[in-house]
Amino acid sequence: MSMRSLGSVEWTVVVLVVGLQWGCARVDAPRATTEDAAESRAHLDAIEDQDPGRELSHEAAKAVDIGALRLRFEIGQTATYAYSWENTRFVEWRGVSDEDRAALRSGTSGRVIRMVLTENVRAIDDLGRATVDITIDALSYRVMPGQVHVDLHVDYDSAREGQEVSALADLLGKTYTILKTSAGGVHGVIDSGRARAGLDPNKPDFDLARQLLSDPAITERHTVKAMASNKDPLPVLGQVWIETQHYGFGQMGSRTFDKVYTYRGIRKESGSSMALVEMSAIPSTRSAQRDHEGAHPGPFADVFADEYEFTGRMTLNIETGVLDHYSESLEMRWAGVDPQADPGDASPASVHLIARQRFAYER
Repeated sequence: MSMRSLGSVEWTVVVLVVGLQWGCARVDAPRATTEDAAESRAHLDAIEDQDPGRELSHEAAKAVDIGALRLRFEIGQTATYAYSWENTRFVEWRGVSDEDRAALRSGTSGRVIRMVLTENVRAIDDLGRATVDITIDALSYRVMPGQVHVDLHVDYDSAREGQEVSALADLLGKTYTILKTSAGGVHGVIDSGRARAGLDPNKPDFDLARQLLSDPAITERHTVKAMASNKDPLPVLGQVWIETQHYGFGQMGSRTFDKVYTYRGIRKESGSSMALVEMSAIPSTRSAQRDHEGAHPGPFADVFADEYEFTGRMTLNIETGVLDHYSESLEMRWAGVDPQADPGDASPASVHLIARQRFAYER
């Protein structure tokens, strides 16, 4: 393929790296204006000195009891959730010749997973932690070319017939057990081995099915970070807390973000009192970013302009203590323009990249 239509040697290198690596690289998994970032940073600075272990007055304690962000468990309690998870990358080329467009291959790579899960509280210990059995009722799993291997493509959906040949079909009806805390954390995976033992290693997609039942994957799936990341055992209305998290984007570098959670208040939804927590994020300037060995702008930081969008939302029924909805959506965008393009060119050769990581857990 001739690269002359794309310009400089530097641009050619960008084209080669993006074309060969962006779609095939592993994704770890974020638009904000300068004014938004400055305002959020000032807000962070103002709350840095909050004491998460402070004692509450009697009146404050009563207020906390009314609007406490806590899961509550009862033996025999059941709830069914739709869980979705996406980790994808998208590349689009603009302003290039038809010949180059065909060779450069715009499109999406990555994974999209959807599950229907039923939780059943089997026991509650003296610390208020619940032993919860979780059964997989339905599953769809898509792997688009590029994420795992250039020619690997998976499109499994338990709602479609004739897919029993996949090991992913063996997950239906499987149950695993976790120990869940009232603060939204997973204290441990009690039993996932029996579910994994029921998978057939000779079937296609066995590794994908086994990974969904790994202890780290289960822990991540069922941890409500909007609650678990708060060090205050008794959060009150209007309180703000922060979690710092690192994300890698291969050749596009890596970023660390301060995820800022805010307890917005209590609202009536369908006759129930729902506590609302919202999350927004800004690039971190804290020590976690400076100390993280992998934090770097990437070799193409001067070639690509970037922006991010990173938000989250949680609603909790405070009358029952049952989680209603929890989701976070991260999107990182890059745009690079041929540095040798004619300034008068209305549509110069350019490449646009998007990395997405999203999840949702809702009744």
